Amino acid sequence: MNIEKYKSDYLNRRMQLVLFERETGNILYSSDTLIRILNEDTVFNVSPFLESLQSTFATLAPKDQLVYSCVNIPYGGRDFYFDLIFDVPSDSPDMMVWQLFDFTDHYENLTVVQQERNESEISRETQLLENERVRHENELLKFKNEEMKKLQKAKTQFFSQVNHEIRNPVNAIAGLTTVLSKSNSISQIKGHIKALHSVSSHLINLVSNVLDLSKIESGNLKVECDDFELKPLVDAVIQAFKYTALEKGVHLEYTIERQLPEKINGDMQKLSQVLYNLVGNAIKFTHSGYVKMHVNLIDVIDNRLCIAFKVEDTGVGIPKNMYDEIFKPYKQGMEDTTRKYGGTGLGLSITKELIELMEGQIYVESEVNVGSTFRFVLPFDFHDEKEALIDPKHKALPSENVSNVLIVEDDPINGMILEEVLQEEGLTTHLVTKTQEAIEAITDYDLVITDYHLGEETCIPILELLEQQQSTLPVLVVSGEHQATLTKTIKRYSNALFLQKPLQVDKVKSRVNQLLGSRTAEQYDLTPLRKIYANDQQKFRQVLHMLCSEISASTHQMLENMDTKDFAGIKNLSHKLKTHFSFVGMREPYHELTIIETELRKGIHLGLKARLESLHSNSETVVEQIRTAHG
Repeated sequence: MNIEKYKSDYLNRRMQLVLFERETGNILYSSDTLIRILNEDTVFNVSPFLESLQSTFATLAPKDQLVYSCVNIPYGGRDFYFDLIFDVPSDSPDMMVWQLFDFTDHYENLTVVQQERNESEISRETQLLENERVRHENELLKFKNEEMKKLQKAKTQFFSQVNHEIRNPVNAIAGLTTVLSKSNSISQIKGHIKALHSVSSHLINLVSNVLDLSKIESGNLKVECDDFELKPLVDAVIQAFKYTALEKGVHLEYTIERQLPEKINGDMQKLSQVLYNLVGNAIKFTHSGYVKMHVNLIDVIDNRLCIAFKVEDTGVGIPKNMYDEIFKPYKQGMEDTTRKYGGTGLGLSITKELIELMEGQIYVESEVNVGSTFRFVLPFDFHDEKEALIDPKHKALPSENVSNVLIVEDDPINGMILEEVLQEEGLTTHLVTKTQEAIEAITDYDLVITDYHLGEETCIPILELLEQQQSTLPVLVVSGEHQATLTKTIKRYSNALFLQKPLQVDKVKSRVNQLLGSRTAEQYDLTPLRKIYANDQQKFRQVLHMLCSEISASTHQMLENMDTKDFAGIKNLSHKLKTHFSFVGMREPYHELTIIETELRKGIHLGLKARLESLHSNSETVVEQIRTAHG
């Protein structure tokens, strides 16, 4: 037995030896036992892999060696896999010895084995995933069953509560109609009719919510758009809760921006229901303080109005962890809410569904024992052709600013009457009952109407505060005492006028128009600046000119900051501008800037550009008035 022969035969089948010039790759010798390469010009033509090593070969030193495993070299229509060894002989550094070891069968078999292993592993992983899927489906089914049980329990409680909620007003209506039929006194009849109206409104809203819930769950609730007047709708919602709020001692008011067109196009019924639910909830959960609704135009996009609605109160508040829960059907803020306040838990759920159906979204901010604010924005069409032809940012809608009147009256009936008279004139009102409440809120108003006697107090602290602040805010003092008795007291305050009770509507309107007219004839007041430079007229003019230039430049810069989304820059400029506005008594721009700062703090940027444009336009108008009057 010749071992050497077996060895030689094996090497000839498995190994090939090649000698070539390191720099050029010219082949000097090849055993060609595996692949025939003698007919090639250079080793670099054998395969792209060898070509990629040309630069590496040039850097090798004598006795250096390169080893590569499982290198694929196609030959004769088949893929071969070789282990390659490259050596630089120490006695011939210009040469390289290349050894090829054929492991094609080995690597192919290994690939098959690995593939089988991979398939087995994939099959195992697939089975694990299937088992996991089944487990999750079982858990989901269990969760759904539990949720269904909870939902069924909630529905059972809900229908029980609805039964109670419906029976109460129905019984009340039956009782009131019986009492009404036997009443002879006009005042009694009026009281019963008011109560009947309140009870029936509650019943209608309850039935509407239940019916709408059914439509929502079946997917049959649709938006039905038509032209309607927004202000009467908002006013009707407020009036529906007026007497309830009055009985609870809660101040109820609303403001609606004058820039809004008289008619808009949308689903009036659903908007009314949303506002009714939000205001009704606010009244229900507020025991003292106020409930306010604000309606503002925040943007006009492609002839569609983006109108923001906000309802805020000083009620019991909502825990933050309940923000999502309160919008679910049959849910209320806390477990004892239904027992303590009544209700079905449908109002906010349906409100959210209706708002989303009308392409809006509702947000809530609240703090327990402080109050809650619900806000949402809805798009509306408007079809006034004259308005549509004008740039929405500068269109000629009613442009006069709404005057804000603070009413200080400890008798809620008298206060309510004053509010109705002033609101008929298009004024925004706010009613407080105490001197201290008025002092805390007084800077935000254009006129104060106050009773002289406020319980055990008088309005004198209010007048003294305005005098100390050198304010030009007009005050109308009303009293049942004879005018001569108060003349000496009131005439010490330059901006105060007196009106004798009992109040006559025409006289109230006349005196209010007189006071607001004198205040709005000029949109600025240089009294603060004049007092600073009372003895230096030249300096007064220099500073006034500088302030006007700064105001123009700053409002223009705020618009540029808006284009680059530099909200921090807008905030910094607004702080500086408020000081400038106060020096020259520019109340309306100051008020606009306060709104802008508040929205920036809350991260509200929608409609900010329109507000900044309005601020710049109004500021420029006042600056031009100042320059015209004072050079």
